[in-house]
Amino acid sequence: MHRFSCLTFLLCFSTTKYKRIAKEYCHSFYKCSMAHRSWSLTMIPPTVNEVASALAGGTVGVMGTLLVLEVIRQRIEEMRQCPYCRGLRKLPCGLCFGMGFIPDVSCVSCKSDCENCGGEGSVICCHCDGSGRYLPVEYERALFWQGEEEWNHTPPYL
Repeated sequence: MHRFSCLTFLLCFSTTKYKRIAKEYCHSFYKCSMAHRSWSLTMIPPTVNEVASALAGGTVGVMGTLLVLEVIRQRIEEMRQCPYCRGLRKLPCGLCFGMGFIPDVSCVSCKSDCENCGGEGSVICCHCDGSGRYLPVEYERALFWQGEEEWNHTPPYL
């Protein structure tokens, strides 16, 4: 307890003006030993709050970077999607308007399945042929290797 009080005083009054006052107070009040009077500064381990703050600060930087990378990845995926079906691979049927049946004009309760979609209500996207991608995979690979070739000035490895 005594050592803690002296160190507390030393830390509180760390300027040269107050060090002498802190030493005198400590020596007069606690009757310190000669070994303790040397007042060499010792390394005090960090508190739990300081360690937690350091870890939290590093985590904030890492999480911010991961968040930015995830947003970039999502934007790239959106650019790769087919602009017509938006990656869903199917479009609503144009004949039945996505209902899957065509109402009969003569009979209110009569319905017949749509001939275009077969009663499903959607048809395969004609732009991407049901792949959901803006460019087919083969074209993307060719463009990738073309970019690699321009970058490295070497022939592509196909």
